[in-house]
Amino acid sequence: MENKPIEVKYFHAMTGRRMDGTQIVPSASLEVLVDGKIIRASSHGKGPIHAVYNAINSLPIFDGARPYLMNFELNSVKQGADSAGTAWAKVIFGSEIYEGVGRSDDVVEAALYAYVDAINKHREANQTIRQS
Repeated sequence: MENKPIEVKYFHAMTGRRMDGTQIVPSASLEVLVDGKIIRASSHGKGPIHAVYNAINSLPIFDGARPYLMNFELNSVKQGADSAGTAWAKVIFGSEIYEGVGRSDDVVEAALYAYVDAINKHREANQTIRQS
């Protein structure tokens, strides 16, 4: 495996409530380019961000330790309807910790980018170790 960066090509996250008040189980599907191959995954979670992270964690790309979300923060960059969000994800792989940042007008997308950024930093560090 070359450990090239993961590139998000498509994602969709869904949550909501039916008119009778019952909740729809939050779910996510995504398509990523990894080492020159398109891989698709889907999952569910407690909310749309959790579902996206579970879908990423289900990708068959992790050698050994899988990512574990240690900390997550989300802030708006500016106020109002056109505000953008910045997300920070601190991710643990075994004993290694990586921090990722994501920005988007969509907070779920910002969270996705932050998680993938942290995973890509892990992949890059492991690529460097393998080449040494």
